[in-house]
Amino acid sequence: MVGLSPLGKKVVLGVFSSLILFLSIAELKVDWKQRSSLYREAAKNVAGLKAKYRNVRNSSEHPSSEMIHELANQYDSIMANLPGVSDLQFAKLKAYHLKKIKLSKMIDLNPGCPLWFLRIKLMWEGSCGKRKD
Repeated sequence: MVGLSPLGKKVVLGVFSSLILFLSIAELKVDWKQRSSLYREAAKNVAGLKAKYRNVRNSSEHPSSEMIHELANQYDSIMANLPGVSDLQFAKLKAYHLKKIKLSKMIDLNPGCPLWFLRIKLMWEGSCGKRKD
């Protein structure tokens, strides 16, 4: 803090102290570790169920009614225990997902084109370009 007046030093120290206090309160409120483990467990459960469905679908024999009932019960149980997405996050996550899909399709259509160029093109089309109406 060389070159700052005593008042300037106090202001800088106060700003950083306030920032640290805010981040500490946010960490306590959000509990990132617990949230992260909930989403990790949900992804693991859904991936396991998806693998079971894939195995049944790829099987040469027709699944029994007990197998179908068991998979349906597992599906209901897993889906009921998934962590929810708040209304505030939903629109942002949906927009991100749709952009990923569009970018993936653009890569398929233009395999040699640089990714940075496709991202700029996607941004342009999203703001000023093609409209679906």
